[in-house]
Amino acid sequence: MFLVDPDRLSALVVLANYDRETNDNVCMPYGAGCQTIGIFGYHEAESEIPRAVVGLTDLSARHYIARQVGRSDLLSFTVPFGMFQEMESNVAGSFLERSTWRALLEAATGGTASHR
Repeated sequence: MFLVDPDRLSALVVLANYDRETNDNVCMPYGAGCQTIGIFGYHEAESEIPRAVVGLTDLSARHYIARQVGRSDLLSFTVPFGMFQEMESNVAGSFLERSTWRALLEAATGGTASHR
């Protein structure tokens, strides 16, 4: 499970769909924060074709995440481990090594971003 800003969420969604036959490999179900971080992710891990889960959309979770981590622009991205390994194997040569991604990172950090 990752806490991510909009740019990193976009990158993870692209990577989750990168080498799959379909483009519906990420879901965003309604549920409490703990459901979207854990329960839905465990359910997906047991699926034949697991999907990643975007979460922390519950308003109570939004309220507390800002207080806990000091930022209000974060969502969760939960990915079953096998799918994570698949995504990781697709990093080399992907958009994460190209100028558009670097420009997004540098804009977000004032030019001090690492390239991943």
